Amino acid sequence: MSMAKLKTQRAAKEYECEACREQILRGESYISYKVGFRSRYVHRRHDLPGCRPKPSERESSLVADCYAAQEDFEAGTYESVDDIESAMQEVAERFREVAQQYDDASTDENGTEWNVEAAERRDIVEAAADELDGWSPSGDSPDEARCAEHADEETAPDDCADCASEREAALAEILEDATGTVNGVELP
Repeated sequence: MSMAKLKTQRAAKEYECEACREQILRGESYISYKVGFRSRYVHRRHDLPGCRPKPSERESSLVADCYAAQEDFEAGTYESVDDIESAMQEVAERFREVAQQYDDASTDENGTEWNVEAAERRDIVEAAADELDGWSPSGDSPDEARCAEHADEETAPDDCADCASEREAALAEILEDATGTVNGVELP
């Protein structure tokens, strides 16, 4: 429903960091948060970049699965445009699974829609999945990228380091566009 707010504070006693499992010593700065409505369990982590909770860890609703799909996409390594497109399809599929869960929650066994909020969330997540399905790479294909020396040739030689760096730059640009699309979709 909503993402847990992070509180930064100084430790009055020692705690164990949930992320790295090291001790948070007395007097050190740490982050605390509670996930879920009326939750009593306090999560504690070091106030360090590697220990900060991801959005999927701070969310208590079904949308946490969408955030996890986005995080998995960002963490992936991609060697080709096909890899990126495949990963985008996987994220869209995970979004559709969440939309289906919201659809199940919005209707009763007779098919009557009674939970309007769940239906609205379903529609938002489905629209996000449709946006991801509709993504296609823009710009130059990495296969067509060449250095200035080989620009007029039909195929670039495999042993040209400059052509290889041009291909890597083109792939990085496509990946940046895809990451922006994945992270830019509207979620409830």
